[in-house]
Amino acid sequence: MRLKDVRHTRDLSSLPQLDGKAFTLVTIQDYYDGPLTGLVQQHNQHYWYEIIDSPLDGGSRYVIAQIDEEAVQDELYWDHLFSALVCDDRFRPSRNHPPERQAMFYDAYRKRTPLDIENAGVIGWMYMWAAES
Repeated sequence: MRLKDVRHTRDLSSLPQLDGKAFTLVTIQDYYDGPLTGLVQQHNQHYWYEIIDSPLDGGSRYVIAQIDEEAVQDELYWDHLFSALVCDDRFRPSRNHPPERQAMFYDAYRKRTPLDIENAGVIGWMYMWAAES
């Protein structure tokens, strides 16, 4: 199953549930009351994670997709630049850099070519690490 299929249907019934504790959070590309997208790692292999829903009776479910090394390096580049220019600790926003430095990042980020991962193969889904059931 491809990432674009899961985004469209939100159907995870044919995918295996993965152990969220087996993955290490590497980057957070998007965040809203918790990580939405980014990279995780398992056994020296990077994967894309993406929130698929937020069930009221459990933790948020994420799909895990295989992406190529070029996409991994692109995501790592932007994560490094974010840390250097915006905030060196995403979990403590009080450590933000000055607005003029932040503007340098956001100006460049708006001009980037977004990751093309629509056809990435989804290997399964998991609950967020802290909300593992």
